[in-house]
Amino acid sequence: MAQRHPAVRRKKKKKKGNGAGLVLGLVVLAMIIWLWPRGEAAPSSKTTADTQGETTGETAAPSTEAYIPQALLELEQRNPEAHDFVAHYPGNASWEDIDISGDYTPGEIPHFLQWDERWGYLPYGSSAPEDMIGLSGCGPTALSMVVVGLTGNLEASPAAVARYAAGGGYVTQDSGTDWGLMSQGCRHFGLTAHEVPLWEATMIQELEDSPIICAVGPGDFTEVGHFLVLTGYEDGAFRLQDPNSRENSQRTWTYRELSPQIRGMWAYEGE
Repeated sequence: MAQRHPAVRRKKKKKKGNGAGLVLGLVVLAMIIWLWPRGEAAPSSKTTADTQGETTGETAAPSTEAYIPQALLELEQRNPEAHDFVAHYPGNASWEDIDISGDYTPGEIPHFLQWDERWGYLPYGSSAPEDMIGLSGCGPTALSMVVVGLTGNLEASPAAVARYAAGGGYVTQDSGTDWGLMSQGCRHFGLTAHEVPLWEATMIQELEDSPIICAVGPGDFTEVGHFLVLTGYEDGAFRLQDPNSRENSQRTWTYRELSPQIRGMWAYEGE
């Protein structure tokens, strides 16, 4: 018994010593964690916005650059031609310094598109994201084509006509364009208008001297309402400029196709 006792005592001491070391190690580790700089983080593959959200304890706000109004997405579904316009939203369109000289040829009616990135993102009717020239500015875009084509006024871009229409009370509550812009508002740009009856022979005769702006209802061009510019007649069909579509403007349309959709028409001449 006397020989075994020291060994037992040594074993107990060794066990006690290990426990103290473990406790001391835990204390040191806790102090390191407590003193570790709060503002630093280990490198990661996350974006700067994500990292900032973690280090501040706040959730990073979603990027507004990724937001595209539903109305624009629907525009692209209906008209794939507008893909780039939708993808580049909100763009950098400006009311000033819009150069349309490259679109103008004397004696011809230029083809402007309402969703052209030079003006399509500008507001029309209100500041709501869906109220922009690119979505609801077919009226001022159509009138701009006629004004520029007949007068050569390179200041009368779709943006300039849209600004005038909004200021003159020609924008309706649903952000469409009142027909008064075509019949009366045109005077601001040096033109007078008269209504054209829905007779094929009369339309052909008017087109010998003037383009015709048509207001159309649901059909081949719109689900609600739209404006087109008739520019000529050949081989038994009409040529037109659709402010919402290049494709529709590259073919001709018969009277039989157009007449059920037409709600009103105006021809123009200089004052």
